[in-house]
Amino acid sequence: YLYLAMKKVYGQGWLKTWLKHFLLLSAYNVVLMIFLTLLAVGGVYLSSWAMEHPRWSGLIF
Repeated sequence: YLYLAMKKVYGQGWLKTWLKHFLLLSAYNVVLMIFLTLLAVGGVYLSSWAMEHPRWSGLIF
């Protein structure tokens, strides 16, 4: 649907629209992967921190 909407709005050919669509989705996927990686690293850090500080583990788990 996004591809067809971009083709209609920009009024360009199939190849140029496909290239823009591909680049847009690639950028979206890169940002998503960075966010998920940071989320996983933060979760591991928080888990290891809670193990070292058992007094606070009741608030987290």
